[in-house]
Amino acid sequence: MAYKKRMKTVTLEDIEITKRNFAGKEIPPYNPAGRRNFLALIPDEKAEAMRDDGWKIGRLKAFEEEDVGPCFLPVHVRFDPRPPRIVLLSSHGKTDLEERDMKMLDVLTFTKIDLIVNPYMWDANGNSGVKAYVKTLFLSMEPDELEEKYYDVPYSIHTEEPHDNQED
Repeated sequence: MAYKKRMKTVTLEDIEITKRNFAGKEIPPYNPAGRRNFLALIPDEKAEAMRDDGWKIGRLKAFEEEDVGPCFLPVHVRFDPRPPRIVLLSSHGKTDLEERDMKMLDVLTFTKIDLIVNPYMWDANGNSGVKAYVKTLFLSMEPDELEEKYYDVPYSIHTEEPHDNQED
């Protein structure tokens, strides 16, 4: 059996993300139900170094034919066997998120995103590669003027917190 070099985690700071599917919705034929993922947009220099290390780096199509689109890293979110640390930051502090909170991340607007990805080296049917999984993700939420205005108003005894009663 050949020795495989152990890859290290990679920290990506102040990035953008796109094609969010934190809810794990089925998107035929691309994404089966339950698979949570997104694309992390990364600078060309960082992308080139990661590609050289074996990470799966792609490039989005540009809007203009003569332009070059940004590089991206497909990132997966799994809560087993070990959950990632995902933290939502607002002007009022930070909140550690759980698996049940993920769908809200598909619709929020963020001002800053920092991410640490864990590599998973796979080898199957004669193919191999490196898959990126969230280890740590900090998401700074864009302030909302009404949320700021009414932040100190307590919930009534008959109302649950918003994240507890959201339906699809």
